[in-house]
Amino acid sequence: GKDFQQGTSLQTSLNYNILNSLTAAIWTNLRMENGFALTETDYSLQWRAITAGRAQASFGAVWYDRAAALGGETGELYAGADLNLPVKPSLYIYYEWHRHPGAYIEGSLSHHFQLPNYKGSVDLSGNLGFDVGRTDGFVNGKVSVGFTRFLGDWRLSPSVDLNFPAKDIDPLAHNFRPVFKFTASRSF
Repeated sequence: GKDFQQGTSLQTSLNYNILNSLTAAIWTNLRMENGFALTETDYSLQWRAITAGRAQASFGAVWYDRAAALGGETGELYAGADLNLPVKPSLYIYYEWHRHPGAYIEGSLSHHFQLPNYKGSVDLSGNLGFDVGRTDGFVNGKVSVGFTRFLGDWRLSPSVDLNFPAKDIDPLAHNFRPVFKFTASRSF
């Protein structure tokens, strides 16, 4: 969202595999500009299934506990598929049922290039999102370029996202808007 593209924030997540194919997660965003403020906490439950063609189907629900300035609480259901092909195409459909009912459709492509003699990869991705039922059209797009470095159990990933929202969604958007990120994660 727009809040995550302005200023500095600290984002945390905790994922717990209940079963091999069922995961519960909590994600938070803490704004660090002009004082600290917890602007969003998301609670999600996701079920994944692998099909015979090496595609992965996902179904889930997310409850967004957001600050009033970001639109308040809402919830959505989603379903999607990820194909195990070189550019990892995926298509997801999200349905918001609580605050502003309507659907959002997002398609994406991504690829991770392994580098010789480097414990990590160059990561490229892009996505396009469209709304159905509220604004009925293009909502946003994003191109992301990053590097991943593995250090023991840690994964370090600096990246830059180039966002281009629709002018109807963000009237001040005249071109790509870069968002710089640094992610550090560890598996236990």
